[in-house]
Amino acid sequence: MEFLAQLSHETLDHSRSNTPHLVLTLKAPALDWIKKRPSLCVVPAVDLSGSMRGDKLEYARKSLHKLVDQLQPGDVTGLVAFESRVHLLVQPAEVTAAHKSRMKDAINRLKIMGGTDLCGGALQALEVVKGLDLPAKFIKRVILFTDGQPTDGVTNPDQILSLVESNRGSVTLSAFGYGAIGGGTWGGCDPEFMENLSQRGQGNYAFIQDPDSALTAFGRELGGLMSTYAQDLLVTIEPLNGHRVSKVLTDVPVDRNALGEIEFKVSDIMSEETRHFVFETELIPGKSGPRAVNLFNVRLVYSALTDKGTRETKTLETKAKAQFVNPGEEQKDPSKALDEIIALAQVFRAQIEAEEQAKKGNYVGAVETMSVVSKGFQQRGLMAANKVAQNIGTRLGDANLYASNTSYLRSMSSGGRRSYGLNSADAEAQGDLEMILGSLGNDAINTMSAEFASNEPKPSLKVDIPNKSD
Repeated sequence: MEFLAQLSHETLDHSRSNTPHLVLTLKAPALDWIKKRPSLCVVPAVDLSGSMRGDKLEYARKSLHKLVDQLQPGDVTGLVAFESRVHLLVQPAEVTAAHKSRMKDAINRLKIMGGTDLCGGALQALEVVKGLDLPAKFIKRVILFTDGQPTDGVTNPDQILSLVESNRGSVTLSAFGYGAIGGGTWGGCDPEFMENLSQRGQGNYAFIQDPDSALTAFGRELGGLMSTYAQDLLVTIEPLNGHRVSKVLTDVPVDRNALGEIEFKVSDIMSEETRHFVFETELIPGKSGPRAVNLFNVRLVYSALTDKGTRETKTLETKAKAQFVNPGEEQKDPSKALDEIIALAQVFRAQIEAEEQAKKGNYVGAVETMSVVSKGFQQRGLMAANKVAQNIGTRLGDANLYASNTSYLRSMSSGGRRSYGLNSADAEAQGDLEMILGSLGNDAINTMSAEFASNEPKPSLKVDIPNKSD
């Protein structure tokens, strides 16, 4: 794992306060996931309410069948369904030929039944997985298939989010939301709620607008799980000598203690994935000198799978340094590569702030927020970021535009947090994300999404999974 801490300016005017950006970068190596991958415990929870009738349920079935085909001995799976009541249809167990048959029979019998106890379904699936006596090496994931409109049990969205977050333990939850706002066969989904649910569950988000995207989305989800490199990442930033972190630009929740130390968690990182975290800082004047001095200590603790199939806790430490120099000798602008990373964080932070204004009906303010950052990017020569900021702004001009561009906006915000975790994207948003982020997946994600999208039945990919001993 590569772990870097860089300040946007390597030399600073010693006679005044400075406000450079701090950029932390995590880069996971490539893994041969075909030959070896983590053991998985995957439990889908499927919505059987009336609004899931037709193509929604049919493509959920197809996705689940392909999931069962791709799981291997050493993996664990089961099945939960919910409507007005919650049903444990298949108790999670190790994958065998007989268990695959039980899963497929249960999947084939899924039928529309009643209302939507979404909270009950999610909590039951989480509880079932938590109750399994699985070694720490397992990646444990609940995948919620729903159109996201709770009608029974706990129906308040904030309460559901809180309950999922407080009851998930070491299990993560991904949310697959079916249908767009506005009625019709594929209507009824609340994408913002589903996106928030995936954030609280520390999983991924997929907004399934049409049946064709359901299979590729599930393929991306499974490919991401298969190529997980590390889990339970904890990053700590320790400011030194009166310097401080003043603002978090990347959309990640942080804790700050009385000493000004910043701490944040990352649920996992996939093979080949690079993740950047950007912060604004305030540095007090320093003494000029011939060499760079340490301004922030940064530490990363994470859990990685060993060749023997056990998990090992690893620690990496790095320092963010800069040199204080005489006035006029300081670096004026960041390097182009670092400035592009900073710009990405600024785009998505501006989108969050602009959408908060739009939700309050201040569409003029929302557009202005995006316009300000767009002009700043243009002045810095960052034309891709400039274009994306403009594209987001054009969708916030009035109530109709904001409502009709829900899919684009949710895709952008989700991809901005983590491109590899975006399992389904609005086509225009995908183009914008690829323009500024590059690839949206690694080899496993791309291979599995293609496999799931294919109508040709293929045998599951044979991989080596560590034995059951921990």
